[in-house]
Amino acid sequence: IKSAKIYFSANAYDVEKALEFASDHAQTNDEWLCAEYVSRCLRAGGVRCDVLCGVGDLYRMLDKLDGVTRYKLTVDSTGKIIPKDNEGKLASGDVIIMYCNSCLDIDGKPYVHAVLVGDVAKNGIKVYAHNRSYKNAVYSGFDYCGYCHSNNNITCYGFHFA
Repeated sequence: IKSAKIYFSANAYDVEKALEFASDHAQTNDEWLCAEYVSRCLRAGGVRCDVLCGVGDLYRMLDKLDGVTRYKLTVDSTGKIIPKDNEGKLASGDVIIMYCNSCLDIDGKPYVHAVLVGDVAKNGIKVYAHNRSYKNAVYSGFDYCGYCHSNNNITCYGFHFA
């Protein structure tokens, strides 16, 4: 049943505007949580969504958008998302949501994080992020989990705008 989807034309998503906003705000407004930053980038690109502070809320919103495909991403032993292992699953302006399978945060919830893909380079996926600022820099899952600093138990999902 299509009623569970939010109809959205991925063609209406202006990746350039989203990335411009991401670049302008990557190392500012440090009080913005990761999901809030990513949802603000998406809004700047034309996605009709609320500013979402929770990664779970962002995941559920993206999963409901028509024209957006969710992929489970392959992560190598260093925690990097290698483009050749995930060919066709990520492009500039897409969103990556990840969680650590072995850690819980201070509230007993899974440790989760959201980033915006800036560029898909041969040496790795470059991202824009908050709560450890990244400005179109290669990202590793090892950089992600602030509790166990392990990349062996990280699950990553890419939300690709078609």
